[in-house]
Amino acid sequence: MRACRVRPLLWFDFDEMQPMLATSWTVTEDGVTFKLRKDVEFHNGWGKFTAADMVSTWDEATAEGSKSSAGGVARSVYSDVKALDDETVFMDFIQPSVKWAQDVMHWEHTLWVTSKKALDDKGRDWQF
Repeated sequence: MRACRVRPLLWFDFDEMQPMLATSWTVTEDGVTFKLRKDVEFHNGWGKFTAADMVSTWDEATAEGSKSSAGGVARSVYSDVKALDDETVFMDFIQPSVKWAQDVMHWEHTLWVTSKKALDDKGRDWQF
């Protein structure tokens, strides 16, 4: 699968969550753990999609002075995004949320997952 920057982790199909960049997810009181697809390549040679791309996107969007409109939404729901390994991401809840999926999909559609390599090469202003 070739990924452009607009792919979300999940999407809704007639009120049922479906995987997109995530293959599965587990919800606990503390947050959501996502297993990521292994077959996704970013366009323009930016490399394979990994958990590092999720963390880098989060860090850039929620950084002080970020131009990302989605950063505030993300920070209101999650305190951190951590890579547990190349194919697993943990999103730490600020407080337990029954609408976590809606929140993930909302900020994922506006907080585009971007290649860490692209962000490192191009800088914050290129994406956000």
